[in-house]
Amino acid sequence: MSALSERSEKSDSANSSQIRTPKPVYVCSVCTDEVKAKYLCQPCKKYFCEKCKSSHTSSVQNAKHKFTEILETESETPDLSLDLAKVSSPEMQKTPQRVVTSSPKNTDRSTGRAKNHNDHTVHIDYGNTPRGKYSKCQRHPTKDIQLHCVECNKIVCSECIVEVHQRHQFVSIEEAGTRLKGHFHTILAPVKTFYHDELETAYNNLEVAEEQYSVKTEQTIDEIHKRASQLHDDIDRIRDSIISSIETKQKQDMDEFVTTKELLSDRLAHTGDVISRVENAIENDNDTSMLRSEHEYTSLITNVDRNLSLREPKPSRFAAGLSTEERVKDLFGNTVQIDEPDNTMATWRMRGEDKLEISKDLDLSRVLSVPVGDGQPIHTMVALGHAEVWFSTLSNSKQAQLFGIDGRIEKPLELEFSVKDLSVSRPGDLFLSCFDTRCVKRIRLNGTVETFFNTSPLHPLGIHVLRSGSVMVCVVDQISTNMKQMKPYSKRQLVKVSKTGKVIKRMAYNLDLRLFTLPFKVNETVDEELVVLDKSSKDKGRLIMFTRNEQIKFVYNGPQSIRTEYPFCPMDLVCDNFGHTIVVDSNNNAIHMLDKFGKVLRFHQIGRDWIDIPWSVAVDNRGLMLVGDSAGTMHIMRYLLNS
Repeated sequence: MSALSERSEKSDSANSSQIRTPKPVYVCSVCTDEVKAKYLCQPCKKYFCEKCKSSHTSSVQNAKHKFTEILETESETPDLSLDLAKVSSPEMQKTPQRVVTSSPKNTDRSTGRAKNHNDHTVHIDYGNTPRGKYSKCQRHPTKDIQLHCVECNKIVCSECIVEVHQRHQFVSIEEAGTRLKGHFHTILAPVKTFYHDELETAYNNLEVAEEQYSVKTEQTIDEIHKRASQLHDDIDRIRDSIISSIETKQKQDMDEFVTTKELLSDRLAHTGDVISRVENAIENDNDTSMLRSEHEYTSLITNVDRNLSLREPKPSRFAAGLSTEERVKDLFGNTVQIDEPDNTMATWRMRGEDKLEISKDLDLSRVLSVPVGDGQPIHTMVALGHAEVWFSTLSNSKQAQLFGIDGRIEKPLELEFSVKDLSVSRPGDLFLSCFDTRCVKRIRLNGTVETFFNTSPLHPLGIHVLRSGSVMVCVVDQISTNMKQMKPYSKRQLVKVSKTGKVIKRMAYNLDLRLFTLPFKVNETVDEELVVLDKSSKDKGRLIMFTRNEQIKFVYNGPQSIRTEYPFCPMDLVCDNFGHTIVVDSNNNAIHMLDKFGKVLRFHQIGRDWIDIPWSVAVDNRGLMLVGDSAGTMHIMRYLLNS
């Protein structure tokens, strides 16, 4: 019994270690029913039936996809497990139970096997498995291997069959080998597909990328040289322009010198003649003659014009601009890491101002509109990064709130002062213009509120943090509701303040003429030029752009080639990273876009059913514009369209 138990355990162990490989079934990835797939799309890595394959390739973008046909024959997808119902099959062979005489003389208790194999062994017909064709059995080195045990997945000899594999199912070694080769062919197919379609493609793409890397690097270096040449040309052009203006002024001044000298020469001759005649009379005439000529000489002396008013032309002086290494690098440019495919710079559809027409059909794409301000105007806003803006409303001017472009509104930041304007520095500090308290406040990232700049006795209006870190502040002595013409003693200034809160420069006059009526807002272009929104009355204003050396570049009073119903009344402006200046016009319910030379690129009149009256505007770096209106609604729209 112990021998039989040991044999049973060996048989169970062999059966538990056998390998059964079920035949894989591939189902169509598109059909809702489990329809058998016939093809594998290599680019998509999806299975398709015949009908879905035709639909898949009917699309233009999928027309060139490559397909691999799924193998379906039994030899191509072998099954190494055998069905017990096929026991009677000619290719299946079963060993009969061995007959053993139970005489005590010829029985070995330890093995349970008969000692005399010649008398009691049942001979097996090996059929088409000739001896000597295969190698020896590993378990019984003197015996040739004969069959493949399907249940144990082992190659066996006659002794193995008797000892362990009685009543098991067998196939010939040729058949087992054929099926195993087919099985390996099937499981190797996806590996070959991966090799050809992914590994080889990845390697080829890497080779192409390696070649293109050098080409693109050379192109980048060429662009750097072109940029340097462009800057050289721009500098030469600016230099020639400045020199030309100086030479023109010199010519005019020299002509004025000549004219003035001629006048002075005539007056010198006339005055000298009077002096000579009178002195000659004093020395040579007798008293009687002098008395008779008293009236004549008196008239000569009194008629000499002794009022001398001369204008001495002053030569031009050159004030060099600030050219620190950081500013030069910002102007020149720097290398960037491109993680996405290059896209052509998006821009509004542009029209020359000579062909400008009123556009009531919006090519601005509306994204979202969210009420945020209790029905009161959103009078100021500034972008914070790519997804948020700080804003303040007239109804809650002692609050500043964060608004996300997804429509999310953060809890308001409660303040002890009213906010007139907002700006954000590159590190993320929030600057606030406080008209009533006559100062500019700064809220640091840690929440600390501090006075950055004291404008007293003047009041701050618009503020803007420059790329350099300095702050531009519009300051006035007072602001009236009707904005009447200013008095001679009125103060209207644009002040440049350093990072430490020290005044760098004040801009108020140009050749004894006032620059501003009421500087209301200020911003900086991508070329580091200043744009000031100057209010000339309650419902009228203009834009003034200054060059980097504080010279007036242009003044914009509204589009000149079309007639608008009302005067140009700017309320807010912003400059984007593409060289555009965008201003909202409350009188005409319009948005103006200008280029860096003051040319109108686009003029949009917006329906009151969408934006009530635009009061404030901000943009991000991804082509989104945010407009706050008089009804307290924040409107998000896409204003840069792919060209």
